[in-house]
Amino acid sequence: MIDITGLSNGVQFADTVVYKAENILRIQTDYLLYEQDFGIDINYFLNAGFEIAMEVFENYAQQRLAEYGISVIEVKKQFEDFRNRVEMKLLDTNEQTQMIGG
Repeated sequence: MIDITGLSNGVQFADTVVYKAENILRIQTDYLLYEQDFGIDINYFLNAGFEIAMEVFENYAQQRLAEYGISVIEVKKQFEDFRNRVEMKLLDTNEQTQMIGG
């Protein structure tokens, strides 16, 4: 997916797979009036009333990205300053190929 950006300095084109993934992972489901299912249900994980393993949330995030056509090809995990940090490397949309099944 390519977006047009930077109209002040002229027209610029940018690959938006990273921006699209950021939007999906930052928006709470039911927040957008025009697309209620967009985003992730972070409130469920924060207010579940029971402990949820970090791997469950990582898999959920990857699933939600896949539903919008974003492929995660690598996941790096770090624990520092009492926080879990997850970095996901995304497949460049220009490198994706389509598979046709029969």
